[in-house]
Formats: sequence, structure tokens, C-alpha cells
Amino acid sequence: MHRNETEIESNQIVRPDQVGGTPGMFYSLLLKWMDIAACVSAEKHAKMSCVTVAMDDLKFSKESVSAGDLVTVRAQVNRAFGSSMEVGVTVWAEHIKTGCRSQICQGFFTFVAISDVPCTKVQLPPVQIRTEEERKEYVLAFQRRKIRQAAQRNVQDIVLDLKKSVPESSRIGLCPEQSGPKVKCQVTMIESLELVMPQHANHHGTAFGGQILEWMGNVVFIAASRLCRSSRAVPVALNRVVFRTPANVGDRLFLKACVNAVFHTSMEVGVRVEAQAVGGETRHISSAYTTFAVWGENPVILPQLETDSDIEKRRCAEAQARYFSRLSRKSSAEGGKHLLQWSESEALQLSLENMSRLANLMAVENWQLLTDDGDVKLLKYEEDKNLVVKLVIEVDYPAKDVFRLVSDLRQRRKWDKLCREMRILRRVSDTVAITQLIVEPLKPGHNAQEFLLLASQHFASSDSDYYALALTSVDYKGYTDYQQTSSYDRAEILSSGYVVRNRSFDGTDRPASSGCYILYLHQLSSTVLPYIGGDILGMTAILVKTAKKLKSYITEELVAKVGEGTA
Repeated sequence: MHRNETEIESNQIVRPDQVGGTPGMFYSLLLKWMDIAACVSAEKHAKMSCVTVAMDDLKFSKESVSAGDLVTVRAQVNRAFGSSMEVGVTVWAEHIKTGCRSQICQGFFTFVAISDVPCTKVQLPPVQIRTEEERKEYVLAFQRRKIRQAAQRNVQDIVLDLKKSVPESSRIGLCPEQSGPKVKCQVTMIESLELVMPQHANHHGTAFGGQILEWMGNVVFIAASRLCRSSRAVPVALNRVVFRTPANVGDRLFLKACVNAVFHTSMEVGVRVEAQAVGGETRHISSAYTTFAVWGENPVILPQLETDSDIEKRRCAEAQARYFSRLSRKSSAEGGKHLLQWSESEALQLSLENMSRLANLMAVENWQLLTDDGDVKLLKYEEDKNLVVKLVIEVDYPAKDVFRLVSDLRQRRKWDKLCREMRILRRVSDTVAITQLIVEPLKPGHNAQEFLLLASQHFASSDSDYYALALTSVDYKGYTDYQQTSSYDRAEILSSGYVVRNRSFDGTDRPASSGCYILYLHQLSSTVLPYIGGDILGMTAILVKTAKKLKSYITEELVAKVGEGTA
């Protein structure tokens, strides 16, 4: 069994003193364990010391971790970017007596490698890809990096969007009015002081990110407990944490936390960390925002929060923006909902969800071969009510040139006879667009089908990477031309798309220019299956015919380009 060379696994038994009076173990300690595992994984890849730069959003499961449980933390480098790298961390909890095991959370850390030679720029080696699961995370790491780069601007955009598009009464509705006591924001404020000692730091003399995360987790828990007057507050989510500057040995760290907003049964608690050397200036180290809830047999309704000063109202508005952001990007698969709800301020996050769905299909194993005529392979995968089909086409042209043709949605009618119309409704960016697809009826007596699709592109940046065009249905409020008539039936696509990858993926030493594979993957939805009427063989015959037409179209176009001397 293959094991990634950067993979790290740490196992800890939760002691009684690590639980206290809370429903489960202190989550601040869990953050520290995650950072330690991620750091060791990063240093295994870099072959030098690394420091924590940021941690992406975390979601915690409702499963509590009790004293005596086994906590397993597994970390692995997903991708390197120059001197930085993304490390994925997954945490499980196992009840020793029953053997019951559940995933607690999954997160992504960003680390930077630090050379022992001053003023030396580090260039990390690329991550070696061995499995489709590793390739999936390699591709998605690039998408997550784009989200990180736009993260801070995104919050401000959402605040402005809320002010423009949502009435103040509705925004207040995010923190609904209810009878009962009110708590002033100042009551929840808590301050703490920590001294960075040598045992808290690496050999560069800067504090471990995990140690700072643990201190931050302690103070936000106290602030949350002050509002609900209970020690049963549990973390639900943690927004992205960025370390702006290092904290050095000897620094005094000042941590200030308070509740920013209350959302009926949950609350957001913010914390700010500042550092000061003896006689030095105060430096902003980091800020973080954690969502807490109080769990009994049912979620507990929390008291209202009174915000009096302008700075308290600003914090509340920004907390509402983050809350709105979390709601809008909830996984569409939850509760049986597969349709993405379009939000301009969440464009990158929705594009990541779209690409993630396609990448999950790419990582599927145990495909069943249906047909192989030498030109096109057709495979299927069935599990429960899911049916996924995959077409594999081999062409003798570079992947870059082939993807340029495949991803040009406006030319789809040239090779797809079922495509009545494909047009771009909204060009969001160079790699993201909202499109309309009209598909001809597959059977007599049926209407044509209309799909509103989010189209996301990914461009290969190395031989280990691939080109991808991901398509999934989206609820786009900006589309006002559509009228529900008998002309079209509105349908949805759970996930589909095209992946173009070099032939080197098959383990050969052939250069990338020698050709590539085109993979088309499609997960059939409940709206499409009745439309097919159980005629799966008829549908697959159409797919194979369309794939051959695509291959001919690519050959004709690229041969013509070669003749013109422009390929």
C-alpha cells in the first residue's frame, strides 16, 4: 500500500485534565496538535524548518471527544508554491471501548520554509503524486490558494453587498429578536497575557503557530461562556487565521476576545493577538473568529447581544458578513440539495466546490468497462443511487492545445449534436463563467432541456497537473430571460466536466507533446434519469458517438492550425 513520504500520523489519548467541565476536549488543544502534525509534514518535504503562515476555515463535527478517547491527527503536504506549501490535516476520534471512529474536522495549513542561510530564497521541490486522491488535492490546492489571496477583500465585499441588497431589518434578522435577557458586548470581553518562553518557540526563536492557536482558543472559549453563562459552549467553525508577523521569545502577548454577534443558537467570538517586546512597539500578530453553539438535547437559544459603540456595531456587521458567507457556501449535498446558490462575493468558493465535485469523480476507483472500440472507452460507476459515466479519448496532440478547443463553450455545437444552444450569461473571470445550455430531446415527445451551469476552468502548471473544465448547475438570480414554459424543461447537473491530461499519466516516459487523454465525466441526477426513461444503453451510445465527433473536431482544427503555421 502506497504511503505518501510527507504523511505524518499522531495519536493521543485524551486525559481528564484536557476535558475539564466542557462537553468534550478543549478544542484549543486540538488546534495545537493539528499545527504540530502539519509542521512536521511540511518540514519532511522541505528538509528545513518551516513556520505557520495561515490556517484555512475549519468546521467541527457535533461529535464530542471525551476523556479516554483516541485522537488521530494525520497530515500530508498537498502542493508546494515556491517557498510555501499547503498541508492538509484530518482528525478522527475513536472510542476505545466500542471502536467507533468518526471524523472530527479537516483543515488546511499554509507553511513557509525558512533557510538557515540569511537572505536566501527557498525554492521547494514539487510534491510527488502517486495516487488519484493525491492528484485531487494537488489540483484543489491551487483553487484554495486563489481563495486565500482574496479572503480579506471578500469579507469587505460581503459587508457592502449586505448593506446594498439586504434591508437593515433583514440583516438584524440574522440575529433574530426574541424575548429574554440581553447581554452587553462589554460583558463578554476578556483579556489575557502570555509570555513567550523558549519552550514555546522553534530554533529561530519564534513562537509555534500551534501554541498561539491554543492560547487564542482558550480566551474565545471564556468569552463564549460569559455570554451563555455555561461551560458547555462548543466550537462549530473557525474562520481562516493568518499570522501577520512572528512572535519572538521574550514577547508579551496580549489576547483580547469578545462576542461579536449572536445568531439565535450560535455566536461568533473574535480574538485579537498583539505582541510587545520590552520597550518595543505593539505588533498585531493575528486575529481569529470562532463560531460557538451550546448543545443540549437540542440547540440552546442564546441571549441577545447589545452593541452600543460604533466599533461594536462594525464588528457585528462583519460577523454577519462571515455568517452570510458560511451559509451561502454550505455544501450543496447537505440535506439532498445539489444546486449551488450563486453569490457574486462567493464566486471563488463556489468555483472551488464545482472543481471539487469533478475532482472527486476523478478520484473514483473500481470503474466498470462497458465498451472499448479502440477510439473511445466507456466506463461506469454505480453506488447506491449514484450513476457516473466516464469516457476516455486518446488524441495525438498536446494537452494545452486540446483543452483550448474543449473548453471553448461557444464552439460546442460543432461537435455535440445534442447541443441546441450554449451561451455565456455572465463572465465572472478568466476561469469562471455562468452559462446556459439547451439540449435537444433524447426521445420523441419530450421537451428540450435547459441547464444553467457554473463553468470553472483549471489550467495545468506542471506535468503532475491536468487541465479541467468543471460544470455544475447553479441557481443564478441574475438570469431574468428564462420563463417557465412548455418549450424547455429545467434540469440539473450534479457534476460533469472534461479533464485533459498528458500521456505521461499512464506511467510512460513519453514527452507531454506526444499526445494526451480527454476524460469526460458525468454524474447523472434524478432530473436526468427519468428523462432518459431507463434507456441507459441508448444514452451511452449517444455519448460514444459524441466523443468520436469531438475527437474528429479536434483533429480537424489542429491539423488546420498546423497547415496555417499557428498551432
